[in-house]
Amino acid sequence: MHGAKGFATAFYEKLNRDPKLKKEFATDKPAFKTDPVKLDEAYDGLIIDATEQDFRPALINRIFAANGEVIYDPAKVSQKVLVDQGCGEYTNSIEKAKAALASRNVKNPLIVKASGSANSSDLQLSDDDAVTVYSANRKGNFLAAAKVAFVLK
Repeated sequence: MHGAKGFATAFYEKLNRDPKLKKEFATDKPAFKTDPVKLDEAYDGLIIDATEQDFRPALINRIFAANGEVIYDPAKVSQKVLVDQGCGEYTNSIEKAKAALASRNVKNPLIVKASGSANSSDLQLSDDDAVTVYSANRKGNFLAAAKVAFVLK
């Protein structure tokens, strides 16, 4: 296997076989659970503006609520999606992020700004944005399809 797809497949397989690696990428934080809020629009993707954070692309970029609960964990995305598309798109502008997600059939992405970073590969959202993402995903189920774009410095 060659390129990013081959690397992603090999990593995913190793992650499932290696208990140490699995533990490193596992999170002991609970999944984000709250009552969804009613949104005025239906969203089919997510753009996170991380331009003000110390954030770098990685094989596994996670998104957390301010209280530490997991909103997005690519380790829970199907292997096929990760191999075919990766865990997200990375770019340096909102417009480029919209264009990248359009290739994943995203027409109306939700755009939020990261409020912090837990480390260089994990982002945090404010409580309000976390609830909005959670609510939008309940309707659009875009996180399971890795329809996520990260906007970097």
